[in-house]
Amino acid sequence: MELTGEAIVLKEGKAGVFSTQIVGSLQESGVYVTRVRLAPNAKNDPHFHPDGRFTTVIAGTIYYGRGNVVDTELAHVFHAGDVYYTPAETAHWLYAGADGAVYDEVGFGPSSATPVAPNK
Repeated sequence: MELTGEAIVLKEGKAGVFSTQIVGSLQESGVYVTRVRLAPNAKNDPHFHPDGRFTTVIAGTIYYGRGNVVDTELAHVFHAGDVYYTPAETAHWLYAGADGAVYDEVGFGPSSATPVAPNK
């Protein structure tokens, strides 16, 4: 499989978060790759996944943390070329810097995202 950047069409899910599956499916067993673009300062509130995920930052800056509440003072800062891992069932959150961000997530499906209520 070969794709150029122009061939990858991202669709907006929630406000400021655009994504598409590049490889595989979140609904089926097997490896998947999801491309995500965050608009400037867009955030992904605390949530967790049933599978572990590797995230590779392609462009921009991502502020990432673990837990049920977004705590900007505890955010880890990741730039283009950086990689991080989120274990399965681990509450986490992230938000983009002022220039937005693009990243790929690699995991093993089936998968989903479950929102986390603060302090639970």
